[in-house]
Amino acid sequence: MEDNNTNKLNPYLIAGVSLTVVVLVGIVVVLGRKNSGGVQTNPAPAGQVQAESTTNGPVKEFTVDGTNFAFSPKTITVNKGDIVKITFRDDDGRHNLIVNGYNVATDVLSGGEQTIQFFADKTGQFEYYCSVGEHRDLGMTGTLIVQ
Repeated sequence: MEDNNTNKLNPYLIAGVSLTVVVLVGIVVVLGRKNSGGVQTNPAPAGQVQAESTTNGPVKEFTVDGTNFAFSPKTITVNKGDIVKITFRDDDGRHNLIVNGYNVATDVLSGGEQTIQFFADKTGQFEYYCSVGEHRDLGMTGTLIVQ
């Protein structure tokens, strides 16, 4: 006599495999949207996301010097639709540059320079700052104005 249960698929196994496939497809779709298109100049440091340039607008280039405990210039002004390219030069100590509202950041540098690039797609005033220790609280901040 033959056991009929040996030829049947386990419904719990089917449901588990189906759920796994749905979750994996969802992850691939989300990651695909996050990484589609654009230009990245430098990878962002851990915990920071490099914003992507997704247009061919005018490129506005700036150099920001970081010293203990200041940025120069303190203000950068661009237009909505511009591609913003900032070369951060660390002249003194260990510093980085993070732009709030655009999720872009350089690595923490001990001398040297690094370039970040992003698309200015929203208007307003956005703080840029150094996230090392108490540097931000000590005045190592600036303002990006997008008109």
